[in-house]
Amino acid sequence: MLVLWFLVVGFTLLLLVGVSSFYFLGVDYFVILNNFVAAEGGLGVSDFLCVAMLLFCGCISLLFSLHYFGWSHSNLNIMICLFLGVMVGLVFSEDYLSSLFWWEYLGVVSFFLILYYSNFDTLFAGNSTIVASRGGDVGFFIIICYAFGGYELCFMGIISAFLIILTKSAVLPFCSWLLEAMRAPTPVSCLVHSSTLVAAGVWFVSCYGYLLLGCFQSNILMMLCLITILVSGCSAMAFSDIKKIVALSTCNNISWCLVYYLLGSPILSIYQLVCHGVGKCMLFISVGDSLSSAGGSQNKGCFTLVPANSLLGFCGILLLSVSVAGFPFLGVFFTKHAMLNTLFSSGGFLMSLVVFMCIFVSYSYSSRLVFLIVSPNGVNQGWLSNSYYFLSSLIVLCGLFGYLEMGGLEELDEITWLYSFLILNLNLFGVYFGYYLYRCQFGGSYYASFGSNDDNIIGYIEAFLKFGFINSVFFNFRSEVNIISAIFSMKGDNIIRVASVPVFVSVMLFIGLI
Repeated sequence: MLVLWFLVVGFTLLLLVGVSSFYFLGVDYFVILNNFVAAEGGLGVSDFLCVAMLLFCGCISLLFSLHYFGWSHSNLNIMICLFLGVMVGLVFSEDYLSSLFWWEYLGVVSFFLILYYSNFDTLFAGNSTIVASRGGDVGFFIIICYAFGGYELCFMGIISAFLIILTKSAVLPFCSWLLEAMRAPTPVSCLVHSSTLVAAGVWFVSCYGYLLLGCFQSNILMMLCLITILVSGCSAMAFSDIKKIVALSTCNNISWCLVYYLLGSPILSIYQLVCHGVGKCMLFISVGDSLSSAGGSQNKGCFTLVPANSLLGFCGILLLSVSVAGFPFLGVFFTKHAMLNTLFSSGGFLMSLVVFMCIFVSYSYSSRLVFLIVSPNGVNQGWLSNSYYFLSSLIVLCGLFGYLEMGGLEELDEITWLYSFLILNLNLFGVYFGYYLYRCQFGGSYYASFGSNDDNIIGYIEAFLKFGFINSVFFNFRSEVNIISAIFSMKGDNIIRVASVPVFVSVMLFIGLI
């Protein structure tokens, strides 16, 4: 417990250092104008925030790893430290070659982290993950060949940039690997698959996006990100696997980070990434400990009603879930508020409507997740009763961090009282709709839940649930696995022909470099 108190004090000092960095690094103000956030000075602010997030999430994950394995000796912590070192090296890399070096090591270390349990399921998950990530690695290599060869980016270069962003950020159609990666130990998931590995795509866009993405490419990527937000949110409202719902939430929020950048707000994108990473890391820890207390099952049916001595843990999960969704004055609320200001100033009605739908979906699946976890099912084994859940109260500091970082933001006030009222009611209706979905799926019919019978509403809800099930097919369709299976099902001559294509392309690119 003493270690946890020291951790709280350390994180508080980290917040103070982060706020002071805006002045010591020369960041005077931010101006949102014409969909662009310009930072005057302070080129190292993004790097500082990313490293601070890595260190905080890393310390929390290491402590949780000791708690998760009963404070016994485990080699997992060594691999986690190695992964953190690789991520820090990637953040501080300043050119294509050094970035590629750390990028390759990132994929290798994450592969071995997934294989920790050494069984068939983890082997399948690790292979699916590394096959999906290799697409981004090849794209990175091709971009470097173009850069050092002095060529302008053509169609192949644009496709390579898309491969890097889509694979590492778990954007459709390369999103299934994130669900497969949930087979890794929970301490790995709370670090690697919440705030670090999936953040590599956002980091790449923030560093090199201005060189690779034009107007047309940005519009295509924006469309894919918004589709990912909607599909992942609807899928999270159809899944009953708790850990996969949290993974879908990660997929949803990483796409939000890309949306911020594509709207012309790179600084807001980093802020969203940091706030989400810290909150999601602690949410993974809260859910993971409850999973282990429920006998290791990830299904909703194994959870139980929160006991009286677990009030702190329940409040922690509640605050963590709604803060990741953007509940007022918590977590990512401040970044979403600034994003809506930017969006309304552009005057795009259709775009605003789609963003409203995405916000509604985010609140719906978050509230459903809370009700799934605290529902009276299964056998109680005393989950949330230990002192480790004191960490959940740190979410208040996440909200404080969001408030402080937005304090230096000079913005155009484009949200009128009517829009504010609409957004507030949209949030409340999203929470109600998530509870309503939970009651329809696990708590009886609409008639039993609310004392009236409305066949039309029941039909709409059933149609929505079917739509959510169809959306979940996207996340269960392993395109990368099907590609590998198709290659290995070929005969020997066909395999040689297929394998010779990338070799030929690589040789021609190196000839161009010479």
